Amino acid sequence: MQAKGSQFTVVFHAANPRSMGGIPTHTVEAWDPEHAGTEWAQAHPSERVTYEGSALDPGHRPLSSMSWHHQTGEVKGVYTAYPHQRQGIASALWQRGHEIAAETRGVPAPKHSPQRTHSGELWARAVGGRLPRRSSA
Repeated sequence: MQAKGSQFTVVFHAANPRSMGGIPTHTVEAWDPEHAGTEWAQAHPSERVTYEGSALDPGHRPLSSMSWHHQTGEVKGVYTAYPHQRQGIASALWQRGHEIAAETRGVPAPKHSPQRTHSGELWARAVGGRLPRRSSA
């Protein structure tokens, strides 16, 4: 997948809300292609948090990520590392999230949350879609 001159690989992590300690969000992450196939990138973000900063941490991180609720589709978070901002990566993840929802039974399409930061408001307007009335974030 590409965005404004950047090349990256998207990794999808499905929600698993029914398992013990389950995760209620689907997540898409943009990774540098050389790191996307590693065990670290393929592990669910919640699993990586346990080992961040340890000897098992290889030190590479996703360029960007977006998570949305497994039932409502409400976006719970969007993050892009500073050096990669304003390159269309988060917008490409929004698009990829919609593609995954269209191809995967039981995965709702991402939709904007009413809780948006100022940056989140600007991004939501840029990618389009229905914008619920904004509440403080």
